Amino acid sequence: MDAMSKTLASVGLIWSLLVVCVFGSSSDAVGCNCEDDGFFGYRNIMETQRVSDLMIAFAYFSIPIELLYFVTCSNGYYLNS
Repeated sequence: MDAMSKTLASVGLIWSLLVVCVFGSSSDAVGCNCEDDGFFGYRNIMETQRVSDLMIAFAYFSIPIELLYFVTCSNGYYLNS
């Protein structure tokens, strides 16, 4: 495939996605009832959000500890006794 056909294929894909997004949604479609206590219920979503926030906080707070570990283990750290 040459560059011209790749460009045309990507432009065609973008246009087809745009057409589907614009004309594929109808106003008479029945929406989601988010008050149900199913898998996508409010409580389930909030619990998942809480767990993901805790994991992100752990990842951010572990960065300085990891940096200190790698700096002290490197050969360029001259304060080792």
